[in-house]
Amino acid sequence: TVAMRLEGANSSAVVRGSQLLPGKSNYLVGNDSTKWHTNIGQFARVEYDEVYPGIDLVYYGNQGQLEYDFRVAPGADASRIAMTFDGAESIKLSNVSVELNTAAGDVRFEAPRVYQTVGDEQRPVEGHFVRLGDNKVGFEVGEYDRSRTLVIDPVLSYSTYLGGSGDEIGAKIAVDSGLNFYVAGSTTSANFPLVSGATPFQAN
Repeated sequence: TVAMRLEGANSSAVVRGSQLLPGKSNYLVGNDSTKWHTNIGQFARVEYDEVYPGIDLVYYGNQGQLEYDFRVAPGADASRIAMTFDGAESIKLSNVSVELNTAAGDVRFEAPRVYQTVGDEQRPVEGHFVRLGDNKVGFEVGEYDRSRTLVIDPVLSYSTYLGGSGDEIGAKIAVDSGLNFYVAGSTTSANFPLVSGATPFQAN
């Protein structure tokens, strides 16, 4: 497991939902009705205000994936952002990506999408990752209009893990039109995860 931590961030940042959705949620857990929660609003975005001075962190869904942006207010300093990745054995940094190496596989972030919104147009701003420590990275951005809000959108291209306590060999991999991944190979793990209905096969 790799956990991202904002180094030096405001631990008391106010968390709020935005862009209220039409649905409601009910949590009827246990037999004590006094602890039930009903008619809970759903939101398209969750915003952490002022994680750094003048910088908000915004989580939202995008085509079934969870994404997050840093929203830098006019006059705020984007170089204050520092992300530490606990659980990564090492980090490889290039001009276009950050690759977190772990015992279970790699997690890759593509170069961040940095832009400012002017009217209906998103104007790109030059930006890239910079190393701040062994497992810590931040952002460096080029010239931009500091009288307008700047958005930094780190792009997670793909991450997953597959395996158990033994050894796995992935011989073949394929992707279908629905972007489902199929891996063929072998394993010595007795606890290898199986989908419902599948049975393990062991060769003599």
